[in-house]
Amino acid sequence: EADIWWRSWDIGFNPNDAVDRAIMATRKEVFPLHGLDPWFD
Repeated sequence: EADIWWRSWDIGFNPNDAVDRAIMATRKEVFPLHGLDPWFD
């Protein structure tokens, strides 16, 4: 059994976290295609 925790994206982007880096890479590629800013929610 493992404890599962999460951190809200509202806290901010953590460049040292692999998951945050993957999320930002995806946002930077996909969001502009839809006219969205990857840095703004």
